[in-house]
Amino acid sequence: MKVKTQGLKGRDHEVELGKLTVLNAPNGRGKSTIADAIRFAALGFIPSQGKRLSDLTAIMRGREMSVEITLDDGKTFTRRVETTGKGNTSDVECSWLKNAKSAEHHSAVVDLFGEEEIDAAESLDIRELLAATPGKRAERIETLLSAGTATPKELAELMGELTARRLAGKELTELDNWRHLLRIIPEGQMIALKSAGPMLEAKLTEGGIPTATDWANEEKRRRVKELKQKAAAKKELESRIESMPKGDWKRAKEFREERDRLQRDMGAARERLEGMNDMEADRKQTQDSMAEVEKRIGGVDELVTGAHLDLKKAKQDKKKITALKKKLKSFETDKNAIAELGEEAAALEAKVGDRFQEPEIPKSAFEHAEVTTISAKLASVQSSDWNRVLEIVDLLEKGPVRTADYEPIQELKKLAVKGLGDDPAGLERTLARAKKNLTKAEKAEKTALAKRKKDLEAFGKKRKEVDDLRAKANKLRDEAAPQSRKVDDEIAELERGFYAAENSLKMAEREQKELHDRRAYLKERLAGLSKPKKITDDRVAIQDKIDKVSTDLEAVSGAIAAKGELTAIVMEIERGGAEKAVFDALEWAGKRAREKGITEAGGPLVGAMSTFLDAAGRDEVPYFKADRKACEIGWTNTDGQQVPIQALSGGEWCLFAAALTAAVVSMRKAPLRVLLVEAGEADQATLVGVVAGISAIAEGLTHAIVMTQAVKFPTKTKGWKVIKLEESLAAQ
Repeated sequence: MKVKTQGLKGRDHEVELGKLTVLNAPNGRGKSTIADAIRFAALGFIPSQGKRLSDLTAIMRGREMSVEITLDDGKTFTRRVETTGKGNTSDVECSWLKNAKSAEHHSAVVDLFGEEEIDAAESLDIRELLAATPGKRAERIETLLSAGTATPKELAELMGELTARRLAGKELTELDNWRHLLRIIPEGQMIALKSAGPMLEAKLTEGGIPTATDWANEEKRRRVKELKQKAAAKKELESRIESMPKGDWKRAKEFREERDRLQRDMGAARERLEGMNDMEADRKQTQDSMAEVEKRIGGVDELVTGAHLDLKKAKQDKKKITALKKKLKSFETDKNAIAELGEEAAALEAKVGDRFQEPEIPKSAFEHAEVTTISAKLASVQSSDWNRVLEIVDLLEKGPVRTADYEPIQELKKLAVKGLGDDPAGLERTLARAKKNLTKAEKAEKTALAKRKKDLEAFGKKRKEVDDLRAKANKLRDEAAPQSRKVDDEIAELERGFYAAENSLKMAEREQKELHDRRAYLKERLAGLSKPKKITDDRVAIQDKIDKVSTDLEAVSGAIAAKGELTAIVMEIERGGAEKAVFDALEWAGKRAREKGITEAGGPLVGAMSTFLDAAGRDEVPYFKADRKACEIGWTNTDGQQVPIQALSGGEWCLFAAALTAAVVSMRKAPLRVLLVEAGEADQATLVGVVAGISAIAEGLTHAIVMTQAVKFPTKTKGWKVIKLEESLAAQ
């Protein structure tokens, strides 16, 4: 294993450690630096300095400190601390973890040295264990010794036996079957013990005897608190009962029957009085309804008379409807004329159409373009020099020509025609034909335009005839429609007036009949309602009797309830006392079981330490003694005297602490079991003993490092590597 430090204490180190290594150097040369470097790299703190990052600034040289550990298999892990303006930061990195979080790197490193951080801290610095409080030391020794190797069921059996002995008052009695004690335990305590059984086993499963003991203590405290509250309630209830009347179920029954009889009398009195009041209210309501009907009958009679007069007038007005209908019929002739005009206009429009159909007019644009093109081409040919040559050839042909000259003249003529590209005479003939076509096209276009103008004028006249016919029809319609509508409105108004008067009379007569029927019914009902006799109201007297009986019943019932409540509280106090006694016994049993477990389970640790001390040439035997919450550690000398570790001398303390540390580390199941022994003040004999003891149990260790300033050291000790730090620093 290789350790490399930077910024830790006075100087940097790089040391290659063997399985068994001695670091030899005077004080102040870096021995403790190597030990603290391993502790810092493993834990992220140094136990002797404190767990906060700020505690490390005292041993930092500069603003950054780092330790790199290279394991025997080549894997490395590095831990750093850096001081910045915002505070201290720390991180750790493992070479075998990729893309992991910082917390995962930290857990991976701690797991190399122990299952939990405290295991690693105790393995790397035994002072963590020795400096703990007696109770905490007992708990850690118990964990180390695996005193809880028994199953929860076995532990529950042990605690059940101890609890039964405690409750039976037979703690020291030896019996073949302790369950016989259950017969003499009070019944309440037995019930509480059985009830606590499942939770006891659950707590033992959860955290062993310590958790079960703490649970029993908490439950005991809770029962004590509840018992105090119930005792106070019992005292207050007894005081209340003293001031209450004598209560028994017979008196309560008599009072209850008397109250029920009076309540029935009250109901009968209330029913009689309510019947009288209902009858009087019914008579008054009928009289009021009768007066209201008489009043309404007078108004309805007047309404019927008025409706008759309105209907008579409406019948006279209805005679006017016949004359108005005759007048309305005269408008039918005008309607026929309007319809005939509309039909004539529609027929003419169907013949003429609603828009003028444009004829197809021949155009002379193409002929114009053709004449222009040919004229331009002829002008171009006539202005050409080749045309002049052709004219000369024509002159020569017209004069006398020798036979020898005829062929040259014809050849020259061909060349001239070829040079021009066109024959001028042919172009003139083509131009003449084009001009003739142009004249014909212009004449046809002029004739078509004249015909279009004539047709358009004829279409306009026909459309005017259609528009005139429709205008005439619209004029007649506009003149006749208002008069016709006016007559229709008069007829409708007269008819509505007649039907309204007729309906009003029917409704008035129907209401008149209903009111007369209602008056007859009310007269008959009023005749059957006689004036009720006066009844004496004795409800107040009955209620007074009910109140008195209820008060007496409440007092007697309160006394009965208070006695029942007192009985319940007494039973709860008895049950709580039994539960308190059971949990007290369970707590006592947990403590005794814990002490017994630690004492009996110390064998492996004592054996490892004995091997160490025997190899170191010591005759003492180590011991562990558990008592109550404490755990005493020490050795027994040849005189049989038990000497605790606190009473050992300097050299003896160093040897015992080394033996204890070596045994603790070797018993851990961690991948790295590193033993650090700081023996700077040990003499030569003690150092030889430490080395011999470590060699004896080296098989359970992965690395052992002894730090000493001794001048002489048995360098030929088998398996040990001696590093003189001064020489190592000089080489670096």
